[in-house]
Amino acid sequence: TLSTDSMAVCLPSIKSFRLRSFVKDVSHLAIDEISQNLRFTSSKECKVKGADAESIYFELKKLVAECDKVVVADASIDNKTLKFFEQALPDTVFNIIQQKPKDTGRKCFFYEEMGDLIYKVLSEVTINNRNVWLAIESADRSANVGAYFEQQGLKVLVINSKNKGNKKQREFLSNPEKYSRDYQIVIASPVISSGISVEHHGEPHFTLIAGIASGHRICPTDFMQMLARVRYVPDYHVCLLGNNERDNKITEQSFLMGYRLSAQLEGGNIVQNEYSEFKAQVEANNIKYRADFANGFTWIMEHFKFAINRIFDSAANEKHKEILRQASEATKQRHRELLKQAATITQEQAEKYELGTKTEAELINLEAFKIKRSLGYPQTHVLTDLDIE
Repeated sequence: TLSTDSMAVCLPSIKSFRLRSFVKDVSHLAIDEISQNLRFTSSKECKVKGADAESIYFELKKLVAECDKVVVADASIDNKTLKFFEQALPDTVFNIIQQKPKDTGRKCFFYEEMGDLIYKVLSEVTINNRNVWLAIESADRSANVGAYFEQQGLKVLVINSKNKGNKKQREFLSNPEKYSRDYQIVIASPVISSGISVEHHGEPHFTLIAGIASGHRICPTDFMQMLARVRYVPDYHVCLLGNNERDNKITEQSFLMGYRLSAQLEGGNIVQNEYSEFKAQVEANNIKYRADFANGFTWIMEHFKFAINRIFDSAANEKHKEILRQASEATKQRHRELLKQAATITQEQAEKYELGTKTEAELINLEAFKIKRSLGYPQTHVLTDLDIE
């Protein structure tokens, strides 16, 4: 920070103690994925040592208000984002530049059955000798699908929240342009839904973009971002699974009441302010978006001028579903055994793991720590199958 006048950081780093002297003098601010970053401030994962999501939200607002020039961008800027800027800069006239989508002949293929999409990916690699970017919403499903493709002898990289600290995953995240070329299939979960752009100028590597999602954890715009990490492949192949999300007319006020009751149970109280209201609005909207996930994603595709093509259940690839189920069971059993063998860690180590990027082993140790704590066991206790159930 002493030798530069410009810097790129992730959102929580604006409250980093080490960067404090730099951030206070910032005069020009550029934010990509602005709506996604704002939504991130409603998450408990938005934190840095010494600062929680609420303080990061207000620091961002302070930065916006005090900078000489602010430029933000997103594929879909929503009303919450506009309201945030109007509150931060009440006397400012904004220049809004909208790029209207053009019909460039792009297509989106909707697969009724996941087995058919899995076969499409497998054929692209094994028959056509090409490479696939596969976006999968769930960390567990990404691991299971990755294990299935590895069983076919393919070079696969899975990036999810449970393994992003491992060597191969760290390499990829440090330079996706270079390291993506090492794999026939890269499986990306929401952990890299933004911040990465794969362009491979002059020598394209990927030939197919595919995706599997249900809206269990993400909104339709997040899924669009996951698919769009690879810029140069025009068409998408997706399977939209069902979920059990329901829009029961839960409102911002419902969430605020929930926050208050939760705080009272813990012997405290919440301060209802702009941040708590913003967080409640984000959570209420997310339920609506996820409950209507497939319809919302279809609307996005149509908005961006994709031609919709439906691939109906061929009934020819049921075996892939059974193999995936077996891979899932094997993955669950491996996870269970790792939990039973987890190293004993202290409260201090657990807090350190919570804040930093974790290896797979550290994640297992942290999960085992939380299970023992929640069941009232001493940390020296060795977990059993019954404990994990």
